[in-house]
Amino acid sequence: MQSKDDIRDWDSIASAYSQKIEACGDRCFPEIRDRFWTTLGDIGGKTVLDLGCGQGWLTKELTNRGAVAIGVDGSGSLIERARSQFPELTFLVADLAEGLPDLDIKFDTIISHMVVMDIPEIKTLFNAVSQALQPGGEFFFTLPHPCFFQQKSHQDVSGQWFKKVTNYLTPEVWRIDSFGGHNHYHRTIEEYVSALSQVGLLVSHFHEPPHESKSKRIDPEFLKTFPVFLMVGARKTAEPELGAYADKPRRSG
Repeated sequence: MQSKDDIRDWDSIASAYSQKIEACGDRCFPEIRDRFWTTLGDIGGKTVLDLGCGQGWLTKELTNRGAVAIGVDGSGSLIERARSQFPELTFLVADLAEGLPDLDIKFDTIISHMVVMDIPEIKTLFNAVSQALQPGGEFFFTLPHPCFFQQKSHQDVSGQWFKKVTNYLTPEVWRIDSFGGHNHYHRTIEEYVSALSQVGLLVSHFHEPPHESKSKRIDPEFLKTFPVFLMVGARKTAEPELGAYADKPRRSG
């Protein structure tokens, strides 16, 4: 199964990833941080699942803000790191492509920061998320913006910068070199929204922050005219309807 290969990748790069996060912080989070915390609101006393928690930094932050937070990740090596960093917190291992671990709890909020694009099949996961939420509970996830991530910036002969977007509608698997190499599963925004709606999760929040790049080559004002990241929120409005949605075949790229 593809997810086993993905988990092996993350186990192998767990140390490099964790060291980078612990030394420099998550480089994606600053662009969505303010809206992220504003949208979550007061989480004091709420049950929160950090889905794809990595080495646990966000689980810890959620706890610092008063939540009763649990972290889960597919990489046993990352969970070992999380447990060593934050021994007072609860961290669990589960192959997210197959769903969530059995927990005798319904969550008020489930969050997933920069994870869903690394999961080869999202129908099962989104269904499990819906099942694990309280009625009216919310699921928030962030990801690289499917329209613009990996799409190069160019300059024409007049000096005008533009973004060249190709093959957006084609599902693909991209090999990303970050931290040592892992897969990225490119899907359209429509696929994510359809997967949510099929399991009773209604989109209630959609945030596309302007890109704040420190590039020395590309005009920073141009970079601010499009988003590189995306934050989506969905509220549980009904019980999941199983079997109605499946991922399209995707092409390695």
